[in-house]
Amino acid sequence: MIVSGGENVYPRAVENALAAHADVADSCALGVADAQYGQRLVALVEADPDRLTEESLRDYLRGSLSRFEQPRDIRFVGAIPRNAAGKVDRRAAAALLISLEAEGASR
Repeated sequence: MIVSGGENVYPRAVENALAAHADVADSCALGVADAQYGQRLVALVEADPDRLTEESLRDYLRGSLSRFEQPRDIRFVGAIPRNAAGKVDRRAAAALLISLEAEGASR
């Protein structure tokens, strides 16, 4: 569970909403530290960014998630890290997010 701004957000609910989109192959919702909200919700999305934009995905999610369940950041990735059992490897996903943010900061 992610607590953002005093609201409980369940990653699975966000991931289910993302999975319902036809152009999303896989996804992972993570909570990252945020000075204002305690945690902020970030979604890693495996999809073709030429077919799906962040804006169109946000529009889609507005119809299925509450305002506080909306990811503050959406990052498109080549693949969602999974463990040998096929479950999302949340530590590896968090490390991937950190590397993406560091890469974006260095540009």
